[in-house]
Amino acid sequence: MKKLVIVLMIAGLVSTAAAGTIIDIQTGAYTVGDFVEVSGAVVTGVLSNGFYMNEIPNAPYSGIWVYTGTGNHTALVGDEVDVGGYYEEYITSGGSSLTEINAHPTGVGAYVTVIGEHMESLYPMQLTIAQFNADPEPYECCFVTITDGMVVTEVPNTYGEWDVESYETPGQFLAVDNYWYDSSGVFLGQCFNCGTGIMHEDYGEYKIRFFENAVCEIDCAIPNENMTFSDVKALYR
Repeated sequence: MKKLVIVLMIAGLVSTAAAGTIIDIQTGAYTVGDFVEVSGAVVTGVLSNGFYMNEIPNAPYSGIWVYTGTGNHTALVGDEVDVGGYYEEYITSGGSSLTEINAHPTGVGAYVTVIGEHMESLYPMQLTIAQFNADPEPYECCFVTITDGMVVTEVPNTYGEWDVESYETPGQFLAVDNYWYDSSGVFLGQCFNCGTGIMHEDYGEYKIRFFENAVCEIDCAIPNENMTFSDVKALYR
């Protein structure tokens, strides 16, 4: 059983490790084009052309996207991996850049080695929409839980992308991408109590890619009683 777990509260995750290579890459210690190696990172999300991975402890700047090209990796969520590849800033269609390790097998020396299953739990960082919007860069490609109560303000577009607004801090919005979460049932005014996934950047916008079964859906209708949304949230804690 994979040991990557989705939880709503952080337990004390303690490590004596110094800042890892992912953090070094994300904070400018390397130059674009450098060959970099990361050992013992944990796979947090998988797509056909690559995967997200996190170093432990989970912290700002500790996540990154690994590009392999379609069909060139066998990594699964919860695997522990060693990765070697080239540091790139991938320019998206919107002009923004996504920090990545290019481990495509055509790259000289590039590799992805699955060591085995990570046998300890990796917990998501707890984050509010306001915290994220104030400084999104540290959370790019990281494993996070959004703790706000949220309401859908824009229904999914043709790409399955939609928007939510925080109930705790009205006026704070977050874009959602449906890579793993089935958005076919999402409707205007729908409420959520929390959601866990990976922060991603493309088309000039930061978005969260919620995991399947990792969004806390609630009934936000509150008839005949004056309650704050915090009161409603407490009913589901």
